[in-house]
Amino acid sequence: MTAVLFPLQGCKVFSKDPKDTYNRVDRIIKNAMLFFEEIWFEAGMHETTYGNTHSFEISTPYTGKEEYLRRRTSYLQAGSEKHIHTLRIRSEAIKDAKWFSVASSPARSYFLSFEGELEIIFENFSKKELEFIKFIYPKYDSRKATKYVLDQISSVVPRLKLDQELRRIVKKWDIGAISRNTILREAANAILLSRASKAPPVLDELHKDVMSSINLLQKDLQEVSYQIETLSKVMEIGVRDFGGLTIEKILELRNEPSIEAFRKVIGDISSNMIGCSKEEIDIKISQLINKELIDDLQNIVPAGKWRVYLSAVGDLLFSLPLPPPFNLPLQLIGLGKTVLGTIQSINEFDRWNKSFGCFWMKLSMLDDDAE
Repeated sequence: MTAVLFPLQGCKVFSKDPKDTYNRVDRIIKNAMLFFEEIWFEAGMHETTYGNTHSFEISTPYTGKEEYLRRRTSYLQAGSEKHIHTLRIRSEAIKDAKWFSVASSPARSYFLSFEGELEIIFENFSKKELEFIKFIYPKYDSRKATKYVLDQISSVVPRLKLDQELRRIVKKWDIGAISRNTILREAANAILLSRASKAPPVLDELHKDVMSSINLLQKDLQEVSYQIETLSKVMEIGVRDFGGLTIEKILELRNEPSIEAFRKVIGDISSNMIGCSKEEIDIKISQLINKELIDDLQNIVPAGKWRVYLSAVGDLLFSLPLPPPFNLPLQLIGLGKTVLGTIQSINEFDRWNKSFGCFWMKLSMLDDDAE
């Protein structure tokens, strides 16, 4: 997998609490920067209100960092509480027409612009350094396009069954039953953009629920979900605060020869996560990382006591019934630093320089650099 898409409508509700949303968006963008060769973002700004008696959504062009920060601040202040949202209308045909309230009810509201988030994250970087970041500017009749996708969904999923699932989802998220059509349209928009960019979408938890209820889409969604979630888990094991890494460090890591091996291992590990329970995932990820590290270290050490010692360490780690503490892979890195002194040929060094173990060591040493 070489590319991933962040659809604006389906990737904004990372939490029921908008205060959490922006930190998590920043973190998952950084994760994606490290794993994927290309990242696609839907341009513009999107605002949604999921009300008890009405829903409201609007997409507008991005109007600059200052306006984005002002809008974002107001949503941060709202927090997780429902607020009374009033929907007003007026006639465009009448000059200075008055606004009339047509609906008012408790609602959860969300707002996001990836252009705004990226401008904050990449404030001091040029476009040349970020050429792997692409934008999609949809120029289609969104209602007709969304209707086309919804018609396709309806042809494979009975409307009554889908409606029951959507009612369950809005109840879980406490956003009002009337919002079920809104979240379905937003998921449909993510499908359209994913097809256009030929990249699987990164979705928030709400829209994952929506797309998971559509059997036709489960396989495609599952693949990228496991990639992103596995990567986040791996980052938690390897780096205490990956979200705090500087962009300089991430761009530096993207140029490492060993990043291809790292991406391949993450893909292999994530494919092993399918069907695992949450309790099993930590165990499996830790054990698979340890196995990769042991294999890479054994590839560069000479025959003799070092190879025997590494094999013994591997046997111990893989036989543990519980997940190794998250610092065990870091202990292996300490061992790895010593083992590197045994490299005796250019071929061994070249092999190590392109290995998962090499990239993992560089990741793990980032904490030391920060201190």
